[in-house]
Amino acid sequence: MMEWMLSIECGWIILQVAGLIAAWMVRAQTGQKSEGLAEGLFFFCFSLIALATIAGHQTCSSMWILSATTLSIMMVTVVLDFNSQSGSQGTSNSEMSSA
Repeated sequence: MMEWMLSIECGWIILQVAGLIAAWMVRAQTGQKSEGLAEGLFFFCFSLIALATIAGHQTCSSMWILSATTLSIMMVTVVLDFNSQSGSQGTSNSEMSSA
């Protein structure tokens, strides 16, 4: 019984790491030919982690908190632009209002 639980926990952790790697790959492959593949992998991992979060919560496993945290980190990693510099790119509000 203990080996079975250990296997589930190891698989759960591997899934979290795969999700974080998939999120990083989306950022790293932006603008390249393999961007679609990275996005597909991200959505696949995101769906699996979401299901794991729900399953963990329903079975009262404490591992669901790890999955919920991973989902949050994945979303921030994919959505937030880490390379933007304040004011150096894009149009500022004052430029838009004068146009």
